Amino acid sequence: MTSPTPLDRADARQRAGRTLVQSLAVDLALTLAVAIATALMPILTTAEAADFLTPALWIAVAAAVAKSGMVALVSWLARLNAAPPPPRGRHAN
Repeated sequence: MTSPTPLDRADARQRAGRTLVQSLAVDLALTLAVAIATALMPILTTAEAADFLTPALWIAVAAAVAKSGMVALVSWLARLNAAPPPPRGRHAN
């Protein structure tokens, strides 16, 4: 295996950034879904009104964001260590 070139490093960085943004978007959607469901629980049940901004919710949000960072790091490492082969055919320089 050869060492990564500056182009490989740039490609890995771009892939990691794109993966981070995509993963954070999923985390945001999941957080909103949980918050909405938690807010609707008192309406749908006979339980007392629940405070949906509990420490448990923030711990879950922090865990989801940390997971996104780890996914981006793994994506960067994977792309850096397994760069795509150079283009062939009419797309080659």
